[in-house]
Amino acid sequence: MTTERWTPVRDDSIRLPDGRALAYAEWGDPDGRPVFFFHGMPGSRLFFPDPDVATQEHIRVITVDRPGMGRSDPQPGHITGDWPTDVTALADALGLDTFGVAGWSAGTCYVFACAAMIPDRLTRAAGTTSAAAMRYLFDQDGKIREELVDDDERLILTTLDEQGREAADARSAADAAEWVESLQEDPGLLVDGDDDPGDEWLLEDADRKAAFVGSIREAVRQGADAMAPQFVAQVAPWGFRLEDITIPVHVWAGANDRTTPPDQMRLVAEKIPNVEFTVWPDVGHAGIAKYLRDVLREL
Repeated sequence: MTTERWTPVRDDSIRLPDGRALAYAEWGDPDGRPVFFFHGMPGSRLFFPDPDVATQEHIRVITVDRPGMGRSDPQPGHITGDWPTDVTALADALGLDTFGVAGWSAGTCYVFACAAMIPDRLTRAAGTTSAAAMRYLFDQDGKIREELVDDDERLILTTLDEQGREAADARSAADAAEWVESLQEDPGLLVDGDDDPGDEWLLEDADRKAAFVGSIREAVRQGADAMAPQFVAQVAPWGFRLEDITIPVHVWAGANDRTTPPDQMRLVAEKIPNVEFTVWPDVGHAGIAKYLRDVLREL
């Protein structure tokens, strides 16, 4: 981290009941309304898009490393529906009865998991467009499945169906090894691509970019074997149904999002009975960074 602004006010971990370490960081106002913020893939606790906004809005933001990423221990066989148990353990350790949850990209699946499985603990839930979330429709729409699944994911799905979860985790680790090693050596490779129109400003600030790149390096620190269950969890059954969510959920999308176009993400959002779907007109996949204040105010 190059400036104090991009250093969390707290960086710590707890020991979960099953013995795993769960790492987290805190940003913003330590006495503010608590909001858990779930990172994308790859991502880690060491980045929050705008800590100043959290402070100004009196929000206590808690970012958490998912299993096998950052400093959180791996969880072989991890599924998306496992996450609320970890979140409630951390909330209990921090003395939080209720809290909001927000997710960016792949983190949105984990927002949905909390909304479905621990609704009584939540004040509100918000997510953004997410290619990982689109995989919820795999079993319901063959066309979408074929459009989204690449060759590696198809092989993981086949392995999962024919050989079971342990074999699928091993296959995923082997497939991801080269990619993870490249990010360990140069995480900047992931942020030097073609931004969605409207998202260019996100990394124009050198300090923000350094923080974001640093969070990617942190995400992959344990290697492909540790992260593999996270990759499999994106294509495996989640362990809950969006249709069974009973609390309000707000899903936000960037009009210029080429990773998950809004019209596709709307198909997922509409599976949630009480959902509000908003399209930001001038941003892409990183739109939550620009509109963070709006999201936090609802939580």
